[in-house]
Amino acid sequence: MLSKILKIRIFDIEVTNHCNLKCKFCPRDNIVLKGFMSLETFSSFLRNTKLKSTDSLSFVGLGEPLLHPDLPRFVKMAKEMYPHVTVWITTNGTLLDVELLHKLINAGTDVIDISFNGINKEEYENTMRGAIFEDVIKNIETAVCETRGTRTKVQVNSVITEENKGNIDKIKNFFREKGVERFQIRMLHNRGGSITSNSKRLKDYNTCWIFKIITFICWNGDVVYCSNDTNRTRIIGNIKTDTFKEIEKKKAIIIRNNLWLENCHVCTDIWREKLPHYLDKKIVEECAYRFIRVVTEIKTPIKKLMKIRSNDQ
Repeated sequence: MLSKILKIRIFDIEVTNHCNLKCKFCPRDNIVLKGFMSLETFSSFLRNTKLKSTDSLSFVGLGEPLLHPDLPRFVKMAKEMYPHVTVWITTNGTLLDVELLHKLINAGTDVIDISFNGINKEEYENTMRGAIFEDVIKNIETAVCETRGTRTKVQVNSVITEENKGNIDKIKNFFREKGVERFQIRMLHNRGGSITSNSKRLKDYNTCWIFKIITFICWNGDVVYCSNDTNRTRIIGNIKTDTFKEIEKKKAIIIRNNLWLENCHVCTDIWREKLPHYLDKKIVEECAYRFIRVVTEIKTPIKKLMKIRSNDQ
């Protein structure tokens, strides 16, 4: 597996667990302690974690990252210290106006991942409660337009269920018409038992590739099993006081001794078993995308040159 060979690590940074929406499938109402990550905490993370070029830094969680006023600054800090690390932002897109978009682009954001569930107004607004269908569509179209020619890419992620999983092509075609080329489609799961879902029960609950590959860091610096542990049942460490090497050792003990939480034993997230396969597929897709882009960039000036020569003749 490519992801294993490359030893890919993903750091999910919850800059805030506050949100401006009440999505149908989000368990964030279970969270008691809410807040915003401080500059000091994020600086400690960068200082205590030696990031590699194969690592990804993802601003995500159970809150809306764009609510954090220092998000562009956080992105810039990460890219200045670790320029080869891929930086993602997962957002509901409601706050992605042109001014903020340009700040994120200029800071060095690699991917803006927009959560969008539904391809019509009724379905979307019933799922992503508090958002306005037309406004977010406009923000997506603007993001696609403004990121052309920059390092920043726009991706749309959608959650599907057993009932509508036949609509994957419809979802992709809907957004392709708006210029989106990248997608992440995931099956709805029960968020570690936090929500009701008809997703299928997994076979092996002593394996969790999510835990092995992804490290979830809360807004206050606490490192927990994953975002689905909304009660923060067990704190593995804190990025302000522990180096990542120390946290890795603690995670290794948990894996070796199968010290999983109750949430883990009921979790139906297929990524527990299949995350490496998904990452391998994304690596291949990215290589193909970059190859096509390079070929296109080479062919365009050649075509222009040939046209000029043809006109001269």
